[in-house]
Amino acid sequence: ADFHPPSPYPVYDSVSRVFLTASTDWTVKLWAASRPQAPARVLRTLPRFSNAVSDVRWAPAHPSAFAAADGSGHVSLWDLTAQSAGPKEAVCLRDPVTCLRWNTAGNRIVAGTSAGAVSVLGVADRWCSSRVEDFAAVDSTLRTLHAQADAAAKAPQQDQAPTAIATTMAY
Repeated sequence: ADFHPPSPYPVYDSVSRVFLTASTDWTVKLWAASRPQAPARVLRTLPRFSNAVSDVRWAPAHPSAFAAADGSGHVSLWDLTAQSAGPKEAVCLRDPVTCLRWNTAGNRIVAGTSAGAVSVLGVADRWCSSRVEDFAAVDSTLRTLHAQADAAAKAPQQDQAPTAIATTMAY
């Protein structure tokens, strides 16, 4: 799990209460930790991986960017605020990627593989800095995701028992 770095803008402190997890079910999940001792809840699941996800890390310089790695060797860069569901950038290494780390400037990602190789990957300039508008966009996205999760929790649960449907045919 990787908690989001804190915002330099106190009005957008909601980012410091979310974290990402990588999973062997081939997904990355965005979670919200609302209160101490309260269970976290899933805000979004990203199911677009081709193998078990071994690591996920928030970008240190841009509030909506994060990188994920999977067992098929893919390292992908995602944008939390993007309307499309897929990664913004991706590269495939020869061996399964087991861990990721960003440098402090956010312009490089180090990827370690199961074969013991280490690759240093460059990151596009647009992910290496942020503006107050970027934090506002993340805050807006998080508010929307919270509202969707609240609505889903309040929605009546569907009856799990099979429903019989009677049809009448006229001849």
